[in-house]
Amino acid sequence: MGKIFQSYIKKYQFLTPERLYDEFVQYFETKFTKYDSTIYLIAKCKKPYWVKNSIKFLRDYKFSASIKIDDIAYAVEIDMAEFWYDIPFMQQNFPDKYSMASYFMARSNSLPWRLLPKDLRYKFLSSVDSIKGDGKQLTINCEIMKNSNKETESLTDIFLYQAINRYSLPEPKLDIIYIGSSLKSTFSRLQKHEKWGWIQSQKAPDDDLLVYFCEIEGDEIAVNGQLASRNDHGLSRKDETLITEMALINYFKPKKYNEKHVDRDIKYSDRVKNKLINRGYTQVCVEMILEGNIAKLGSKHIPRYGGHTIYHDIV
Repeated sequence: MGKIFQSYIKKYQFLTPERLYDEFVQYFETKFTKYDSTIYLIAKCKKPYWVKNSIKFLRDYKFSASIKIDDIAYAVEIDMAEFWYDIPFMQQNFPDKYSMASYFMARSNSLPWRLLPKDLRYKFLSSVDSIKGDGKQLTINCEIMKNSNKETESLTDIFLYQAINRYSLPEPKLDIIYIGSSLKSTFSRLQKHEKWGWIQSQKAPDDDLLVYFCEIEGDEIAVNGQLASRNDHGLSRKDETLITEMALINYFKPKKYNEKHVDRDIKYSDRVKNKLINRGYTQVCVEMILEGNIAKLGSKHIPRYGGHTIYHDIV
């Protein structure tokens, strides 16, 4: 019979570092980023960007574009009917995205546009406004949104990282470079992190950083032959968090900025000895299986980008 301490990342949110400080900070300093999340990851990748002059509006309420990721150009399509239909209000009032788009495009009924099918009206009446933010922020004049607001124009921002996650576009190679924890306010901890200066100073001009806020949950798995039962591990939130943190650090080994737990087996940690080994635990298992292309993480030590199930034998 054996006992396994198991934890997993229940929920995550990612931000670019400037979101910790800029004028939109009030929208990102939430209960989740402050209190629910106790583990944070900092990852580095090559800057992706929308390629200028590549955006073309199509029929069926879409536009095509080229995006550059890890120095490779990819042709992609973004469905703006789907983009707006994601809003709960739209889903409550329309049976599907096409009904929604058709309803609003019916308002573009002046000549000569009323002679065209509604999705073709969208192709000709929508336009690109700008590409900003080092190429990561595309702003368009979206005819669907313009008509829904009954305005002369309606600027819609499409941020590339969110588009990568939402539309399963090609993902950048994301290397974890730092793993940390906080039991008070994770958001404030990252705002005041003492290693930001070091990390930013060593970042190449074509590199980007992303911060991941992670909420974890843990259990005890009791194994008896071929039978297993899941129970409350009885550990404090602090112990659960710090054991998970050290297991992640030892696995991904972000050696440049992390110091503790990188090279020493976690079974030699006093916390693991006192809280797990002395209570009959034989293994630590941490699952990091996150949905979305922008959460396919790896590291220079573990150059495999996607889900990870991490095992540490502690006896």
